[in-house]
Amino acid sequence: MGLMSTVSMIGGLLSPVFAGRVYDVTGRYQSAWMMIAAATMPAVLLILMAKPPRQAVPASTVNS
Repeated sequence: MGLMSTVSMIGGLLSPVFAGRVYDVTGRYQSAWMMIAAATMPAVLLILMAKPPRQAVPASTVNS
């Protein structure tokens, strides 16, 4: 969870700077949003392929 939060935070910090830079160069935001969307697609695919976590077995039933 910590790794995921760190990556998300970095993306949240850099995305507006990136979008602003693209706007300064091109005069439009559309290219920036398309690139950000393309970079997000692998994460969407990984989330869709993820399996639910296994249920933890209580310690009291393991030693019985």
